[in-house]
Amino acid sequence: MKIAIHNQAPERVPYVLLSKRQYGNVVAKWHLRKTGIKPYEDKTLTIHTLRKCAGKNWADHIPNPKITQMLMGHASLSTTMKYYSRISRDDKKKAASVVDALFAKSEAQLTPTTDLTARIDK
Repeated sequence: MKIAIHNQAPERVPYVLLSKRQYGNVVAKWHLRKTGIKPYEDKTLTIHTLRKCAGKNWADHIPNPKITQMLMGHASLSTTMKYYSRISRDDKKKAASVVDALFAKSEAQLTPTTDLTARIDK
């Protein structure tokens, strides 16, 4: 496979001592040129950026973090949780609503409580 790709390379591409990453970048650029896709000029957008976006989307939409761990290929769940488990404002509101509902059910037995949902909105 590498030989077939190598033979398709443009003439002015340096092949001397390319790292795996550099080789991957060159191959990606060849494929973009072949398909007519113009490369994105912003140097901050990388394949890793796309990977992080996918991980964030999976973490946001798949309730079980073990599935996100598996999809991301992380050996440890703690790695997945460290980078992809962010508590959103909506998550805080949902949790506060649950707690408020529990307090409302037992209001007669408890002293007056503060409304947690109102605290989050501040």
